[in-house]
Amino acid sequence: MFRSGLPIVSFMTVEVPRDRALPEPDATRDAVLAAVHAQFDESVRLLRDMIEIPSVGPWFGDSPSVTGEGAIQAFLRTRLEELGAEVDQWEPSAAELAVYDGGPGYFPDRDFTGRPNLVGRIRADADSPGRR
Repeated sequence: MFRSGLPIVSFMTVEVPRDRALPEPDATRDAVLAAVHAQFDESVRLLRDMIEIPSVGPWFGDSPSVTGEGAIQAFLRTRLEELGAEVDQWEPSAAELAVYDGGPGYFPDRDFTGRPNLVGRIRADADSPGRR
């Protein structure tokens, strides 16, 4: 946790069946560039919407009024669900994290209330776009 004012970064994984043939590198590059071009305006709108949500990770001990991780995670959860993702969201508890006592980054007095973790999972299947 850093007091840098940087936004919280969330990750989304996409599972691809192992039997799926991967396209040639040039075809992959061309497909990625075409998708980026086609979704550029939507991506900019999404980024603008995210930036408007206060989501600074607090330095523990700061007033809760300077944080907002729960709000950005709620926004991202809705977006992931709209995309058809399976979503799991939870807040770590100090009791659950106590197993890491003595490890790097563990501080027993830290409270994660209002600071949820969010995982979105989209499974690729035979009906997914781009399936060969």
